[in-house]
Amino acid sequence: MKICYIDESGGFETEGSTADATPLMVLIGLIVDHEHLRQLTRDFLTLRQRFYRSSLAPGKPPLDVLLDELKGSKVRRNLRAPGRNERRHAILFLDGVLDLLLAIDANVVGRVWIKGKGEALDPAATYTFAVQDIATHFEHYLAATEDLGLVICDARSHSKDILVGHSIVTQKHQVSGDAFPHLVDAPVFGRSQNYVGIQIADLIASAIVFPAAAYTYCTGHGHSVHNSPHYDAMRVALRSKIKRLRYGYQDTTGKWRGGFIVSDRLAQRPSGLLFSEPRGPASTRTT
Repeated sequence: MKICYIDESGGFETEGSTADATPLMVLIGLIVDHEHLRQLTRDFLTLRQRFYRSSLAPGKPPLDVLLDELKGSKVRRNLRAPGRNERRHAILFLDGVLDLLLAIDANVVGRVWIKGKGEALDPAATYTFAVQDIATHFEHYLAATEDLGLVICDARSHSKDILVGHSIVTQKHQVSGDAFPHLVDAPVFGRSQNYVGIQIADLIASAIVFPAAAYTYCTGHGHSVHNSPHYDAMRVALRSKIKRLRYGYQDTTGKWRGGFIVSDRLAQRPSGLLFSEPRGPASTRTT
């Protein structure tokens, strides 16, 4: 069985409304084979303690480090810190996270919304659509690998989670047929402190894709704290590995699907810019 862990970064608030208002929104799906979860959990906690030691009191069981979650937003702040050593430390940690995922043949898909100037996002519509979109790519992956799967989302509020889960239920159990035959059931919602998969999905969303998108699509627009020139060093250092992790495919019409799809409401630039080479031509193929 494969598990797709979903987490988000950014907010739905109006772009430019405050100094720390987010100029974009990211949702990431991390696909992991359940047989690798035990090793991934142990290896991640070892890596975490090496780079960001837990503040828990000495003598606590090693797995308690999960309860003291390292949020991707903290690592993102380190990426734009004034000190070069602090920025390099964060990049090396994220590089180690990607190495753990490459070692177990994990995959990543995601959605990015770049807000237009002074624009907000509809919370229900944006989040629900993104989860459905990730579930669709996950279904394709499961069909290709002849496997079953389960979606686990980072829990938000009970009322919001019910609506998102129901949006999948209605497609899975519709009269006309099952849109997700390889999903064993509707998405479930869990607390990130209990799932290494969600914690890693958060790091990818908040500390890799978010800053890469902020640098690529938002530089020169507004004065948000999220517009940092330092983000590009991470983007360049990690783009090769994140490209190897993305799950992309061609549909029956030959169109590329999956990967990281960017909806740029600011300047309508293509998805291919997100992790593109510095001087290469901008590609219109989804990254």
